[in-house]
Amino acid sequence: MLQLTREVRFSCWPNSQSPEKNSWAGSTSLSLAPFAILQCTVSGELESDTDYICNIKLIDDLVRTQIVQPIADGKRLDSIFELLEFAKSTLARQLPQRLVFEKLKLKTTPFVTLGWNKNMSQVTSYTEQFEFSASHRLHNPTLSSEQNVELFGKCNHINGHGHNYVVEVTVGISETENFDHPEFVRGVNESVIERFDHKHLNQDVEEFQNLNPTVENIASVIFNLLEPRIPQNQLRRVRVYETPKTWADSTKVMEF
Repeated sequence: MLQLTREVRFSCWPNSQSPEKNSWAGSTSLSLAPFAILQCTVSGELESDTDYICNIKLIDDLVRTQIVQPIADGKRLDSIFELLEFAKSTLARQLPQRLVFEKLKLKTTPFVTLGWNKNMSQVTSYTEQFEFSASHRLHNPTLSSEQNVELFGKCNHINGHGHNYVVEVTVGISETENFDHPEFVRGVNESVIERFDHKHLNQDVEEFQNLNPTVENIASVIFNLLEPRIPQNQLRRVRVYETPKTWADSTKVMEF
């Protein structure tokens, strides 16, 4: 199966629209208007004359005229959840029937993402980023010093080394559930951030006393710490970035 994703960048504010369409920086990029990104994914057979699943201009035009323009004209949306639902229902009605509407993502800041996909149509995903700074040492006590150095290199330095870790926590919220965002943030801060921030993971965090604090193990430990704090079995994924180029996921279900 082939899928096509088109990202549309726009400002989400009454009467803030400009002649710009879907430029690299997005419409009204110099204004103070709230900014949003929609990523629409569709699947289908290739068109015989273009070899497109669909022309990306179609998605741009639908988002701009059927979603952004009503907001610019004053349509009231009281939350980012309402914006996602409005965009989802609008695209579901307006996309050509030959296309399968696979999923939709809404980014309102670099740190918050909402998501929907057709395989879990009654669930909205909510992802928020957190961060902590910590040091660790990668070491396997069953191996010799030489073997550890060969295996882990400079990450085996006896005094450890540090990272600014970024943690993405994703929860799945059904249409019948309430999302208590303050409690969600409190749970992450109390269970993870306060526990790990400015600590030497090997020495100061109980879970890593006998567990090598690789990014994979950190993601797994954080998932297990959060699961009791996230109500109604909502926790879906924990992603930990050790660096912008290296991250690990601990997941319960498929990605949104």
